[in-house]
Amino acid sequence: MPATVETTLQDAYGELLAALVDGPARLDALVSEHCQVIGPKGFLIGKDEWIGTHNGEVYEQVMLESVESDARVYGDTAVRWDLQRSECRFQGETIKGLFRVLSVWHHEATGWQLVTIQYTAVS
Repeated sequence: MPATVETTLQDAYGELLAALVDGPARLDALVSEHCQVIGPKGFLIGKDEWIGTHNGEVYEQVMLESVESDARVYGDTAVRWDLQRSECRFQGETIKGLFRVLSVWHHEATGWQLVTIQYTAVS
């Protein structure tokens, strides 16, 4: 059975979550060179800085789980909305939370690439 656009997007998102937990080595291929990341406190960082934070020295992503998700595909562009449960360690402190995550993806010849992602903490 051939993969649909939606299943390949779901696969790319699953790879992104796994790479965020497993380490930054696989992130480079999934994230667009011009990707911008908006963190839960409003900071804006680029691809290299975002990938660099996942090197495990100061920040370690322990668990990411999508609780709810939805996506819409518009040609070669897709928008995803997720409710995500997260656990990480920052400077030795464990932080757990629930986040709304908005991500925009673009389909390239090599597959889906993350263009931007925004995290909003859910109280």
